[in-house]
Amino acid sequence: PWKLTAQQSTNKSVKPLLLRRPSRSAQQILRLQIELRKVRRQRDEDLSALSRRLDDCQSLLIQQSADNDRGLQRAEAASMRLEDVMAARRGAPNLQVDPVPVPSPVALPSLSVQPVVTSIFSPSLLSAIGVEGADSLRWDEGNT
Repeated sequence: PWKLTAQQSTNKSVKPLLLRRPSRSAQQILRLQIELRKVRRQRDEDLSALSRRLDDCQSLLIQQSADNDRGLQRAEAASMRLEDVMAARRGAPNLQVDPVPVPSPVALPSLSVQPVVTSIFSPSLLSAIGVEGADSLRWDEGNT
């Protein structure tokens, strides 16, 4: 309803933007700008949430990788121990070595306990179950 002439629009005392009612296109532009701000805000929130989830996934992968590395190291150590045991058993009769006992709190410091070595299989038993070379094993019965 408020229309300004060219002369009035150049007059500094008149405030055409405040006096004019916004047109439909201006209202539509304003609505679209508001909607755009909402969409951008939602996009930023979604990107932030995705970034946090990605960080969580990366942390989890790093943790799982470290756990897997530790598991692999344990498996390799166990494999090496098994290889050592198998190599030791290839050259000698099967023996069972008791672990060195932990001193009890009441044991006297001057006492020492030696590990006990006991035989598990005799050469005749090893031959009976089909272990190759069992007859050639040196076996001293009674020397345990």
